[in-house]
Amino acid sequence: MVGQPPRGGVRKGDLVEATKVGCTVRGYISGYTNTPTQKKLSVSDARWHRVGQFVPSKVRLLTRSMRLLVDSVAYARW
Repeated sequence: MVGQPPRGGVRKGDLVEATKVGCTVRGYISGYTNTPTQKKLSVSDARWHRVGQFVPSKVRLLTRSMRLLVDSVAYARW
């Protein structure tokens, strides 16, 4: 069904902690792949540069998205 969050209950913009091969990163969900052979979540940093793709079982939700992301570097220059 279109508009449904993927398995695990995370959706785009949610702050998550993801683990892959012993390396743990924090970032935001930027997308997901849901095909019969592959189910992965894309995690990006605060500037929306992709950090990597992770399986949903290795992704833990930290904070639900409020639909507002602010880049602190932009305010430091302002």
